Amino acid sequence: MSPDRIRSFRLDDTLYAGLQILEDRDGVLKSESIRRAIRAWLAAKGVPMPAEKGASRRVKARRKA
Repeated sequence: MSPDRIRSFRLDDTLYAGLQILEDRDGVLKSESIRRAIRAWLAAKGVPMPAEKGASRRVKARRKA
């Protein structure tokens, strides 16, 4: 897991209820849904984002002995 920092912000009850529905239905944590939404919003606004560490790394296949 990356060394994310904990952030705090206000969220109205309607948005929180919607996130809870997604979590119950799809199994995606509320915090992950928020991260995905913020990334999509920033991309739509044209904000360049650095690549996430380890996102493009491929795991090498193990060799049999």
